[in-house]
Amino acid sequence: MVVGWLPPPELDPVGRQVAEYEGIRAALRQALLEILTQAGYAVQADRNSGEVRIKPVER
Repeated sequence: MVVGWLPPPELDPVGRQVAEYEGIRAALRQALLEILTQAGYAVQADRNSGEVRIKPVER
C-alpha cells in the first residue's frame, strides 16, 4: 500500500505552489510513520515523491 497527500483546492483558495506545503507534508509523513510503526507495520518514506510505503510485518 502507498499513501500520499496533496492539499485539496478548498484548503488553498489563493493557489500557492505545492512547495509551500512541504512543512505540512513532512509533519504528516512523520506522524504516519510513527503511528503505523507502533501499530506493527513496516513503513518506508520516499522523500522525493512524499509517498509512504506500508506493508504488514510478518509475525
